[in-house]
Amino acid sequence: MLERFEIKKDQEVLEKNSVNASIFRMIPKGVFVPNNKNEVLEFVREVIRIKKEDKKSTISITPRAAGTCMSGGSITDEYIVSFTENLNRVVEFDASSKTIEIETGMYYRDFDKTTLKENLIMPTYPASRDLCAIGGMIGNNAGGEKTLKYGKTEDYVEAINMICSDGNEYRFKELKGNELDEVIENDNTFYGELHRKVLALIQNNEAEINNNKPKVTKNSSGYNLWGIYDKDKHSMDLTKLIVGSQGTLGVNTSAQFRLVENNTKSKMAVVFLKDIKDLPYIVDQITPLTPESFEIYDDHTFKISMKFLPQIIKRLGGSIFSLMKLFWPEFKMVLTGNIPKIIMLIEFVEKDNETLKSKIKSLNQIFDNIKLEEELSKRVQSHIVHTKKEALKYWVFRRESFNLLRSKLKDVRTVPFIEDVVVKASDLANFLPEFESILDEEKLVYTIAGHVGDGNVHVIPLMKLKDDKTIEQIKRISDEVYSLVRKYQGSLSGEHNDGIVRGPFLQYMFTGKMIELFKEVKNIFDPDNIFNPNKKVNIDWDYAALHIDRRK
Repeated sequence: MLERFEIKKDQEVLEKNSVNASIFRMIPKGVFVPNNKNEVLEFVREVIRIKKEDKKSTISITPRAAGTCMSGGSITDEYIVSFTENLNRVVEFDASSKTIEIETGMYYRDFDKTTLKENLIMPTYPASRDLCAIGGMIGNNAGGEKTLKYGKTEDYVEAINMICSDGNEYRFKELKGNELDEVIENDNTFYGELHRKVLALIQNNEAEINNNKPKVTKNSSGYNLWGIYDKDKHSMDLTKLIVGSQGTLGVNTSAQFRLVENNTKSKMAVVFLKDIKDLPYIVDQITPLTPESFEIYDDHTFKISMKFLPQIIKRLGGSIFSLMKLFWPEFKMVLTGNIPKIIMLIEFVEKDNETLKSKIKSLNQIFDNIKLEEELSKRVQSHIVHTKKEALKYWVFRRESFNLLRSKLKDVRTVPFIEDVVVKASDLANFLPEFESILDEEKLVYTIAGHVGDGNVHVIPLMKLKDDKTIEQIKRISDEVYSLVRKYQGSLSGEHNDGIVRGPFLQYMFTGKMIELFKEVKNIFDPDNIFNPNKKVNIDWDYAALHIDRRK
């Protein structure tokens, strides 16, 4: 069995690895911390051998990086292979070609420090940038505040080394023309078999796959069968499938990324909306200017921030007098009863001051045009931020208010389960009131924030998971919210992936036949189901509910 491997089974290690940032908890049988890639390979081969000798064995492997996954993708009741301790090095960094290859256990914060030395960045980091690791970013196809301008992790992965279910490691990358033909026609390895089977699946189900293609610009749900094969270019890139697969297709050991220059000239603007119906108009006006970040938060977030203003001020630092002056506009809104329904943060980050000034000039013209429309100007207020401290104020409002609320309510916890839905930005004005109505009907405490430019909404309520009624409520709300998402032809997940929490609800986004194609993808890569089972596909609500962490 696995006796020759040093597997950690002490209670502290098992408990640490039993949870992540999701609502689930599973106690693993053991945690293997490899010293290098060869040890990972040996461990995978031994698990494969055990599984082949005993088809009834439930043994499996779940790769784990930093454990910040919000959908439950990095926990298991079988064996975890933990990467952050040792497989966290730079393999090769070529600043001239703007590429870097690293092991997947590297924390993004260390990755970022390395690339910034050459003024380069991989811009798809999530909000957990200081906590997450590269393996999780690949597994979830991470995105964040810069996604509107720069795209998601899949857009920056050039190659992935992955250990497959035949016990060998292969390097996956884009194959074009004759190179693809050679693999399809003459490669008799498992690598060739994967390319042949996936290509056949795509070609034999082209209409079904195209009909199920997400109609939004941001998606992490399902397996990405839309971005793999380009018929016109005769090219195939299985990294597009592996990114976002949450370790269910194999064990990723390293990846090569494309980098971009780190622009530093920035300016922020803030727009306050009294009526959410004006949101699509503002988005349509500003999006062509390609802001790097285009964020929103709601009146719930604003009110919580004002309630905990002393703590907000403390996080900003500086003298109380200067900071109170900084917050006078917010005080005025509260005193006059003019609290906005939506606050929009627009940040431009450019390489040079000339480009930045040009965009701010165009933005000011948009704001001036709004002021000329009498009725619109009553509902929409705008402001160009002039200091870094003021810009930081709005980001602290956006990021910290909910954490402050959570810290004060000891008998509840954050419950991410409908926290990552996506609709078209043009539909947000209609979608959000219906979404809020569902949550208000359930009498939930929550805030709404998100990436307005691509219609990605983050809603994380506070709930008591000890209560059986809460578990029923989670299922009921999930059904209602995902029915609403289906109505607007959106996605269940823009960044956080399916994992355990959304795997049971894929039918709200995809047809039954498409879900069967997802299962076939899993079977092509992992016929013995040894890589992170019960994530994304082949999972039902009863299984998910059984593993909800009920301790609080």
